[in-house]
Amino acid sequence: MAKTIMIADDIYEAITRLKRPNESYTELIARCIGLSKTKKRSLLECAGLWKHLTKEDIENMESAIEKTRKNWRVIEW
Repeated sequence: MAKTIMIADDIYEAITRLKRPNESYTELIARCIGLSKTKKRSLLECAGLWKHLTKEDIENMESAIEKTRKNWRVIEW
């Protein structure tokens, strides 16, 4: 359920500067108070996420990665 809250204009301007592109104010507040759905997780939580992939899926991914690496350019400053 959505709620309406009142905040001072200067606070609104401050949080608007913190807001990322395409981020809602709800997402911004959640991120700032540590409730973001995209908060950092342990790498161990990712174990097994791709176990459903077929050998063909994995080969296609490897091929795409290899093509990307071949087309990668190093820009020297």
